[in-house]
Amino acid sequence: MRPGVRSVLLAVGLAGLLAACGGPGSLPVVGEAPDFTLRTIDGAPFHLHDDAGAVRLISFVYTTCPTECPAMTHWMLAVQKKLKADGVPPEKVRFYSITFDPERDTPEAMRAFLERFRYDGETLDWPYWRALTGSPEETRGVVRAFGLLVQPSNDGLFIHSDRVVLVDGEGKIRALYPGSTLPVDDVYRDMKRLIR
Repeated sequence: MRPGVRSVLLAVGLAGLLAACGGPGSLPVVGEAPDFTLRTIDGAPFHLHDDAGAVRLISFVYTTCPTECPAMTHWMLAVQKKLKADGVPPEKVRFYSITFDPERDTPEAMRAFLERFRYDGETLDWPYWRALTGSPEETRGVVRAFGLLVQPSNDGLFIHSDRVVLVDGEGKIRALYPGSTLPVDDVYRDMKRLIR
């Protein structure tokens, strides 16, 4: 592993641990989030900076994932429900689901995957959500740029990091959380703290 990637992983992991522990004070700035160019599932070009000013919760998924990806999407929906209940508008917070299996994750597959989730009566609200895709090289490059892992396995599935990344409105990484066991109350609190 390259020294720079190791340092980012260590710093992001430590920040995520501190955030998940619910310590007082502001969240640490871990580093700059890498800007990227992908496409929405509607085919429009999209860059991370397009949502500048919004607090962003970013997940990396594939729609045939049997375990982590459905769980992290479910828990992100729980965070969406809490923020909406507080009246936080979509221009202040965004949820990203970035596929790293775009050859199978067509726009239709991505939409169907995301729209199947429910949390306590809440469904995915598209004004809050971005479903993003690109070429395999582009999407997996974004995963690596965030210091995370994705690797195809022999059974048609992927070995991948089970992490969700919190990025503030200025494009700085502020925390990294376990995706499939996302601490909903902590993430909600941290996102609220970062809203400007």
